[in-house]
Amino acid sequence: MLSSIQEDIERTEKVIGAAKELKRSMMKHLFTYGPVPVGERDKVKLKDTEIGRIPEEWGVVNVGDVFDVKQGKQLSSKESHENKIKRPFLRTVNVLWGKIETSDLDEMYFTPEEFEKLKLRKGDILLCEGGDIGRTAIFDLDGLETAYQNHLHRLRAKTDNVVNYFFSYWMQYSIKQKKMYISQGNRTTIPNLSQSRLKSFIIPLPPLSVQKRIAEILSAIDEKIEAEERKRKALEEVFRSMLHNLMTGKIRVKDLDLRKYGLEGKNE
Repeated sequence: MLSSIQEDIERTEKVIGAAKELKRSMMKHLFTYGPVPVGERDKVKLKDTEIGRIPEEWGVVNVGDVFDVKQGKQLSSKESHENKIKRPFLRTVNVLWGKIETSDLDEMYFTPEEFEKLKLRKGDILLCEGGDIGRTAIFDLDGLETAYQNHLHRLRAKTDNVVNYFFSYWMQYSIKQKKMYISQGNRTTIPNLSQSRLKSFIIPLPPLSVQKRIAEILSAIDEKIEAEERKRKALEEVFRSMLHNLMTGKIRVKDLDLRKYGLEGKNE
């Protein structure tokens, strides 16, 4: 039984690895040629831009042209708490690539006016100013009223010609694969990403339908990855539970290779 679970975990890890590799290759294809079949990419007319080769029909703009950019509130222990209330806020640790993690929310004091001004709306983009600079995710949570700290930039679209998820995927691709915007040298010489610098970033702006299609394709791959990661986590929990029963003598399994888990010589 345990050997079978072990094999299922290994198979699931291979599926996750393959899906992540598919996402990397699809990002390169989509952000170079657009959402066309791979076999038809030679038909796409490209142009050279400051951010690389992109389809001729795509525009290029500065982040500040299409997004209102605002940093959050700085946490201060010396600040007066008079006429203020404690409210949750997001930190850089809560913003992962493509995901908001809320299991460890912190709180600070806000005036009602401050909180209303910094309260996130569903669909807002959050981008890390420091740490893993440029890490980007969409605030897409229902029922959570929260603000954000000064080490995060909040981007809110100024017009309806930009798809937030398209931008989020572009940042993931441009920083993690193309190594744009944030070089290793910048991490040493410029330890954070200023608001003015972020606004100056040049990004692609395809037609709205193209942005939506690219976001849909990459979201579908992400959903597959997340589903397989949940499956792996569930299998690992079952494995650990059964292994605990084995080690405490509640069950006996002779054919499990415990050496893989640093437990050689302990199976009975």
